[in-house]
Amino acid sequence: MQPTLLLALGDAAETCRWAAQCLSVINPHSYESGDVTASIELYLKKKQKEIRQLKPSPIILRWLKSPRMKRPLAIIDKHVEYLLNNHGGAQKLKQWFLAGDENLNAVTAERYIIHYLQSKNTSITDNLSQQGIDACLEYDDGPIGIEITTLNSFIAEWILIERLTQILDESGYLSNKSLDVTYSHERIDTSTKGGRIYNYIENASRAIMTNNLSALSELELIVEINDRPSGDIFFHLKESDSLPWYQCITTDLWSKLTSDDKPGQLEKFPRNIVFVGLNHVPSDGIFPHLFENFSESNLRFSSEIQQIKAFWASNTPELKNVIGICYFFYSLENESPFYPLKMIWRRESERIPITL
Repeated sequence: MQPTLLLALGDAAETCRWAAQCLSVINPHSYESGDVTASIELYLKKKQKEIRQLKPSPIILRWLKSPRMKRPLAIIDKHVEYLLNNHGGAQKLKQWFLAGDENLNAVTAERYIIHYLQSKNTSITDNLSQQGIDACLEYDDGPIGIEITTLNSFIAEWILIERLTQILDESGYLSNKSLDVTYSHERIDTSTKGGRIYNYIENASRAIMTNNLSALSELELIVEINDRPSGDIFFHLKESDSLPWYQCITTDLWSKLTSDDKPGQLEKFPRNIVFVGLNHVPSDGIFPHLFENFSESNLRFSSEIQQIKAFWASNTPELKNVIGICYFFYSLENESPFYPLKMIWRRESERIPITL
């Protein structure tokens, strides 16, 4: 995942001024000329009043001004057009762009994987309602629910990369330099779960720009200027704090699927399959590469793959109405999953003919 330039975090007045500046460049008639972001711009133009009240401002505003985001925005724009023209799409768009960074990740994963599955299977219908399952697969002996979820442990890194890069770029700090930033996953994850991630990022940007070594140490950050072309930040995990990926994709996912809201979503249909969206974060070399070939034939990571399958073989029977789980890696640049999909079935007898 490449870091992307985003809006600056600051006081409320400055945030509103910046949002107004971004909105002022949106042409309300650009959709008539076939612009690749016409639908996005049309939607945001209608939501100017709401956007000015948001802090931090939606990432999508900054993306509209970034040349490197042209391809991802063209992809997103097709989904926005679809939502604008379908019942229930308005609420989905609000959740996507106007409800914070975590929702941006979650809805991106949902929109991309549903579109991908529909391109492979004609019997999948989308559910844009705020209630119930995300999609449904019509099958001979009854419908099968499709639930899409993401994991906050991976979103934490994404927020750090996007928002910290934005602040340093907007301040001009990156105008003549690039950085290597080494961070602690545990510290980032803890800050996200405690609702303090944006305070952490503001403190980090201030410490970097003032070269405050004691503050950087307290934040568990190591920052070095590198000789690459200016304007970029390259993020790395601390060697002593590698990503606890196995826990994230097994026990953390188990906790999410058994939380108060998920069982209700999974009750409409007696059978459901769950797609788990993961994004690329700096890793220890095993994750995410074991998903390049998530099968017994992958001799390089056979032990790790068997460990994951053993976890779900033991625990899936206790998940109400869930017959299969499938991990997928997504990125803004590509609607298709990054690696081939492989469903982990609760029982072999419950396997259904879905094209992945």
